[in-house]
Order: sequence, then C-alpha cells, then structure tokens
Amino acid sequence: MLRSSFFRPGDVIIGETGTSAFGLCDTKLPSGVMMFNQTVYGSIGYATGAIVGVGQAIKESEGKWKRPVLVTGEGSMHLTIQALADMLRWDLKPIIFVLNNGGYTVERLIHGKEAFYNEVAVLDYSMLGKTFGPAFESKYHGPIKTCGELSSLLRDPNFGNVGCLELVELILPPLDAPSAVIKTGAAIDAFNKAKAEQGPAVSKVLDV
Repeated sequence: MLRSSFFRPGDVIIGETGTSAFGLCDTKLPSGVMMFNQTVYGSIGYATGAIVGVGQAIKESEGKWKRPVLVTGEGSMHLTIQALADMLRWDLKPIIFVLNNGGYTVERLIHGKEAFYNEVAVLDYSMLGKTFGPAFESKYHGPIKTCGELSSLLRDPNFGNVGCLELVELILPPLDAPSAVIKTGAAIDAFNKAKAEQGPAVSKVLDV
C-alpha cells in the first residue's frame, strides 16, 4: 500500500470499503492526519462522493486542513464516478489513488473468483479528467504497475503540489488483497456454503 512518508499533517483521507480501507489500516499515519471509511455499512461507492464533501470542508477550514486524499478501487469508483465533475468544477484538488484490478476483489474472494459478474467495464482513466471537466486542469499518473514506479512517483516533489486534481492509476492482480481481506473472504465463503447446505431450514425461517 502507500508509504507512510507520503502523508502529511493536515491530510484528510477517505478509504473505500474493501481492500482500500484494509490496506490503509496497515499504514502508519503521522499526527494531524484524519482518515474516514464506512466499512460497517459496506456501501461501496461512498468514498468517491465523500471526498467532494471533504474537499469543500478543507476549503472552508481556513488552512487547518490541507489535502483531500481518496483511495478507492475502480469497481467502487464506477458507482459514483460522476462526482469527479464536482471535484473539478469546484476546484477541490483531490489526490486520487485508483486500485485497478479489473473487478470486485472482495466479491471474488467470497464467491466467484473467475465469475464474469465480478468483472467491470474497462475505462481509460487517463481521460477521466477531460471527460468530466474538459474546461478544468487535471493530471493523470499511470498506469503504474510496479512498486518501483509508485515509489518514484511518491518521491517526486511535484506530486501532490501541482494545484489541481491528480489521479493515480495503480494496476494490481485480480486477487491481490491484504491478508485480512483474504481471511475474511474465506470465512464468509465458508459461512455461505454452510448456510446453503441448510436450505430447508433457511426456507422455514423465511416462511417460503
């Protein structure tokens, strides 16, 4: 996941439910950084919209808070992607990390590693800024495929300081996930299989 040294006091981070939030939990954040997620509700797509509110709050904080940082998966982002238009037209300048693994990783780990319904449409992330805000400045970094490429970007003094929306596309294997996500997925898969084997009992409870 992201290096701790990238984050600065005053950053406000939104971590999307799933691999993004679990990965961020392994990151040591400096004092003065806030991070939010809503894993309890499990409502993917929340983070992309939420960073709009964070960005506006930062603008109104009179310098107390500095950078809105979004970490999300591409599948989750698809659900609320139009929020990019608001980020651009309101000049919120978020730094966005998109973990692109070609589908819904958590769902794959729970049920259907190879199932087509866990895939998502392929987008050209380099064009998102121009698509949702052609009149506004934005910057794309990627596709980043190695740890070395990511480290090089994070060390670049210009990264995060160009004064506009910056989107980083990180390419990951389809089943790449923190160990906690893998264990959770396996446990849910086992639970679902056990419940399926008790079909009649479940039907009786539901009165169907």
